[in-house]
Amino acid sequence: MKSFLSISLKIIIAAAIGATIIWLWPVVIIPLVLVLLAALGLLALFLVCLLVIGAVGGGVVVGLLALAAGLLALLSPLWIPAALVLGIIWLVKRLGASKSPSPVAA
Repeated sequence: MKSFLSISLKIIIAAAIGATIIWLWPVVIIPLVLVLLAALGLLALFLVCLLVIGAVGGGVVVGLLALAAGLLALLSPLWIPAALVLGIIWLVKRLGASKSPSPVAA
């Protein structure tokens, strides 16, 4: 008898909770929907800010690369002959080192 009352009480409580949820679903669902919409709005704002920061950062990188290319082009009358002279010196040293006699083993 005791288990029957316990099971009956559980069934009645479950039915009451179910009826309350069905009866009050607009009260429960509206704040839930509002919270979800607010979270979605915050996510969209975060993504837009991230996109703007990425675009600005990408623009800065492209600008710095363009500045470096312009500087290289501006200074090319200096660095191209210097690179040629250094390359010739390196080549002469390398060719001279390969013609040196190898040590004779004793």
